[in-house]
Amino acid sequence: MKRLTNLVSKTRKYRNIEKFNKLWREKRIRTPLLVFIGGYAGVGKSTVANVIAKNIPHVSFYPTGFARASAQTFTKKKDNPALYMNTFRLHEFINKNLNKSEYKRECVRLFKNQRDAVTSVLTNCVKFIASEHQNTIIDGNHVCPNLVDKINKDNPGVILFEFYLKVSDPKVHFQMMQGPTHSRVLTEKDFENARILHDFLVGEAEGKGRMVYEYDVASDEILASLDSMLEGVVERYR
Repeated sequence: MKRLTNLVSKTRKYRNIEKFNKLWREKRIRTPLLVFIGGYAGVGKSTVANVIAKNIPHVSFYPTGFARASAQTFTKKKDNPALYMNTFRLHEFINKNLNKSEYKRECVRLFKNQRDAVTSVLTNCVKFIASEHQNTIIDGNHVCPNLVDKINKDNPGVILFEFYLKVSDPKVHFQMMQGPTHSRVLTEKDFENARILHDFLVGEAEGKGRMVYEYDVASDEILASLDSMLEGVVERYR
């Protein structure tokens, strides 16, 4: 767990982030920044989100798990049981007689069923964020390239920034999944499920050409990328 300390960003200047914050305070920029952080549970999303928040003041947080809870309001358990289950425990719905490849496919299918139900909630949340002019970080394993592409295509009036996190070492991931932000206790089967979905999400993001960062080098690289992206935004207000 010592490597987690590397997530704390070193003190450095991000000129375009500073310019964005100044223009935001002056209300010259009113289009909110929307940061999507994807990746499976226990990859450091909350930690990196807090690092970003230290550089973008007055940002709101919205974990996609809240959207999953909201989706349960209009989706019955019998119609989508996966929506009501933590993703690392989806193995409880899977036939134990399946071979390894079949098991993985079924695990991913159940996860996608959950994610599809959450997507409509998240797209409506983005419309609200735009109308409220509120800088926001949305993080969770339901963030995916197709969701971000759909939102970008709909042109909802936000400045989009997207990235994904991973933990390549399973032993480190196992520790991170059980704390400190989430006090989980995982069984061996739970973690097997977690790694299947972790690898699926990483492969999905990389396959779409998205930024995927190892958890312990993420914060500085992400802030540098965010600073670079905002250059084109703040240049318009010279």
